[in-house]
Amino acid sequence: MLSSSTIVWRNAARSEIFTASLAIRKIGYAPNCPYRNDTIYMDIQKFFRSGQNQIHEPIALGLGSNVSPRFEHLNKAVKALDGFLTQLRVSTVYETDPVGITDQPLFLNACCVGWTDLGPADLLGHLKCLERAAGREAFGERFGPRELDIDILLYGEEVLQDQHLTIPHPRMIDRAFVLVPLAEVASGWVHSSSGTTIAELSDNIDRSGVRATNLRLDQISKEKDA
Repeated sequence: MLSSSTIVWRNAARSEIFTASLAIRKIGYAPNCPYRNDTIYMDIQKFFRSGQNQIHEPIALGLGSNVSPRFEHLNKAVKALDGFLTQLRVSTVYETDPVGITDQPLFLNACCVGWTDLGPADLLGHLKCLERAAGREAFGERFGPRELDIDILLYGEEVLQDQHLTIPHPRMIDRAFVLVPLAEVASGWVHSSSGTTIAELSDNIDRSGVRATNLRLDQISKEKDA
């Protein structure tokens, strides 16, 4: 059973989502982000592991890039995530066909799971900070080319709907480029809205536009672009 202090903290985090998201949309980065450039990937642990938070939740994230250098963007992001997530596990990297706006370069996609002591609002802020550090514009074309995209797919058993954040991710169960890699690292996780495991969702989706690569997100790419 959750302690009263944890419940209060969670409710406070929910109330902060709108404020944090609005600030990100207005000024282009997370308001509590200590970095404004590539140094985001250096010494990140001392900024994001304060040990003050009172919850520890499993989370699943989806990562994607289709702007050169695609693999470098993903690899840097995973190294940064390892600074404020624990027990991080990362899927195979997949090359995938664009969805929505199809006239754009192919994507590299992956998923990862880990544990966090950040609430949804703070986690969202840190992820937006990583996207900005990779060069992504705050007001870029929706579903268009992007240097880095990091989505919160699942956050424990949380079901949350806000103007700027919905958990579980509202389109994940229709996206093979999410479900296929996610099933590698979270096959038994039950999607809290549908009541179906990730493995079952992955098994029943058309994966024709999703192709596994030999790339691993634990080493710097030796290629100029993957």
